[in-house]
Amino acid sequence: MQDGSLELVRQIGEGGHSVVFLARRHGGHGFQRLVAVKVVRRDPDLPSVVNERFLHEARLLGMLRHRGIVTADNVVELSLGTAIVMEYVPGLDLSDVARLQSQRPGRVPLGWLAHVGLEVTNALQAAWSWPSPVTGAPLRVLHCDVKPSNVRITADGAVKLLDFGVSTSSIDDTASGPLMGTIAYAAP
Repeated sequence: MQDGSLELVRQIGEGGHSVVFLARRHGGHGFQRLVAVKVVRRDPDLPSVVNERFLHEARLLGMLRHRGIVTADNVVELSLGTAIVMEYVPGLDLSDVARLQSQRPGRVPLGWLAHVGLEVTNALQAAWSWPSPVTGAPLRVLHCDVKPSNVRITADGAVKLLDFGVSTSSIDDTASGPLMGTIAYAAP
């Protein structure tokens, strides 16, 4: 499916209120780039806070620039709904790694696990302390949904934190309300 300069190739993920597609962004003179496109479902029954949180995620990912955090380039309107155009991060998430490891003898090397944990911690610290481009004050981003499926490992070993959809921050005016995130991974 093609929608303007974006050609949706295939679905690569799905969440509570959104779907993520692998897409090609087409530019001038034959330019192409693979991107991820996260689309919030068009549903008149969705509470307005869902769209507000979606746009909050887009604003944060547009501001945060860290090797361990997925970046967003734009928010666009597609025929399917409002969409965040973001960096495509090929690889496996930690859920995939655990599933593959369970099928093989031996253990995941402790040093590798420590590396992944440190990289996630560095990304969380960067999100917390990243300065607002407007005020310079820290954004104080709390991810609120760190879990194996939101940690992506690339083929060259880079670690990226994904899905800031339920995060809170100092620029968030939707932070109050029901508990969001994945209960099994929520802080006590």
